[in-house]
Amino acid sequence: MGTQRVPLMEGASLVIIGKGTAKQRVVIYDKGLSGHTFAGSPGISYSLILPITATGKLTLFESIGADGQQGKSRLAIQAYADEATLINGVTIAGPGSNFNDGDWNGSAARPLPQLWDDVGHDITAATPNGTTTLDVAIGNGGESPSDCMTPVANIVQVQ
Repeated sequence: MGTQRVPLMEGASLVIIGKGTAKQRVVIYDKGLSGHTFAGSPGISYSLILPITATGKLTLFESIGADGQQGKSRLAIQAYADEATLINGVTIAGPGSNFNDGDWNGSAARPLPQLWDDVGHDITAATPNGTTTLDVAIGNGGESPSDCMTPVANIVQVQ
């Protein structure tokens, strides 16, 4: 048996994009993002250029990722479950957000192994009229142990 390399196959997602209105755009971001495993401390930051300038009416953000979980085996560990996701400085997931739960808790594979995540948020509050870029930051505030996570893709819809 050969040496295993991470990330291993931990889930799959299907993204379906239909025909919308003329003033609506959807883009899938994965280049330079997919497969780059990082730890909750120090976390990861990256920028996404929107397909059109936000009008402040509606912006939706979907995240697909692997390897985040709520704990180890059957033991819940707070430092593994409290990652915060910020977009343009607005906390959209995790402690301090309306969602109050992290986006990396393996919710697509409960009860176990909790290693795949498909989550979505209305991020209109983080994209007022004139916004052209999403500055994304994900981290857990430096707790130890620190969960590792692997982004796969982000899907953004702007209207």
